[in-house]
Amino acid sequence: MSNTELDSPNLMGTDGDSSVNGASNANTNINPKPSQLSAEEQATQAQLESSIRQCRAGQTGDFHLLALAYHRIQRDKLYRDFPTEAAYFKAKFGTSRSHSLRLAQMGGLLFRLSPSGDMVNLLSSDAHLRPLLKLSEAEQDDVIALALRWARIAKLVEIPAKLLTAARTFQFPPSGPREQKDSAQTKLAAKFVKAVNGTKSKLPVSVGTEVAKAFEELDTEVEEICKSIISSTGISWTNATWNPLHGCTHASKGCDGCYAAKQTATRLADVYPGLAAKKKSATGKITYFFTGIIKLLPQDLADPLLDNIAKMFFVNSMSDLFHKNVPEEFIEAVFTVMEKAHWHTFQVLTKRPERMAKFTQKRYADKQPPTNIWLGTSTENQATYDERRQHLLNTKAAVRWLSVEPLLGPINFGSMEGLDWIVVGGESGPGARPMAKKWATDIRDACKTAGVPFFFKQWGAFSEAGKKEREKTSPATLDGVVHDAYPKIQK
Repeated sequence: MSNTELDSPNLMGTDGDSSVNGASNANTNINPKPSQLSAEEQATQAQLESSIRQCRAGQTGDFHLLALAYHRIQRDKLYRDFPTEAAYFKAKFGTSRSHSLRLAQMGGLLFRLSPSGDMVNLLSSDAHLRPLLKLSEAEQDDVIALALRWARIAKLVEIPAKLLTAARTFQFPPSGPREQKDSAQTKLAAKFVKAVNGTKSKLPVSVGTEVAKAFEELDTEVEEICKSIISSTGISWTNATWNPLHGCTHASKGCDGCYAAKQTATRLADVYPGLAAKKKSATGKITYFFTGIIKLLPQDLADPLLDNIAKMFFVNSMSDLFHKNVPEEFIEAVFTVMEKAHWHTFQVLTKRPERMAKFTQKRYADKQPPTNIWLGTSTENQATYDERRQHLLNTKAAVRWLSVEPLLGPINFGSMEGLDWIVVGGESGPGARPMAKKWATDIRDACKTAGVPFFFKQWGAFSEAGKKEREKTSPATLDGVVHDAYPKIQK
């Protein structure tokens, strides 16, 4: 039901039955004095009362109709024949002062969000508006204005409930993570660690090397288990992914086997239609590609602010924040969230570092970039490294890093000054291209010489010996060693 229809005097008949879920007819006529309402106001009041009674009787479950009717009565002061607004609602419908005022307030919020009513169909219960109820009217105006601005730049035709929560959290963020009670999994992991350490401490000095080695391996496994408790992704160098937008376009050879394009074109095709597609070559080979359409998800902007547990977030695993079709205002909002959620670490990757450099030079022109935002670029071979390196070095960031994945050829980094972290990995999935071991060891050795932390992520679809094999989920090793170093940042 639109708000325009609700304002219409011909909304519905003036059914005078007030006995349904409300007071009696006697109560309706409790005030024998001449009415203070005009004839037109009395007609409107009767129509609104009829709407409310139908909703309360269960004849219609239209939350919008109910809330907007309460709001219209309050807004136009159609309760003037009674001593107070609360007295009117109590006499007419038997509702308490708090309940009736809350419904009127919710109707007012619906009207302010969408005077025509066409954008609030997804806000179908009082729970959806609850994030705004405890705010002052001025604060509500700020949140509503932000939600509507985000909806406009994201081209949303309707306002999802989560967008209101996101806008409120963005405007009034927590100063830090709320106290988080340990989950059952966390407690169990802590007990396991304590038991392992306790047993190790009791081992005699003369314990055999095999036993000592077994405990070292157990230590590693326990550490991985503890990490997995807060992790929601299979990407080994991060804990979680945050995708406030979806969609991209092919940038270089590293994109040829893009997992994000395949997921978007297959299992996410119904969620994000048109963002990616598949094509079949003359030889029958199927590949997936992004179409260039960018889907902004402002309702997901505040997710990190609502996460109590400090973690590392990979930003936009399904897109590129600095794609040319992402509005500058939206990038600003993403950075604002990352700055406000200072207890997390954000790992941003782009294949378009030239825009990233310009953006950060402007944003941090007169201040230091925050230490919890790591900005990096992806490169797969010498050509893309040479093309993107200087743009990365021009980026204002506490940490500048490289994701060399998939590594498709040897790379000579030259001077590594200005690089704070390098991640290397082979390509995975069907049709993966092999990574030569020497390419990886050369980067490892260069990092060691330059003192740059090195993280070896995976071999991908091929083994260290270069043979096609099933991909492993356990920590990858290079010459038998796990390389999982991170930058050391002073906050």
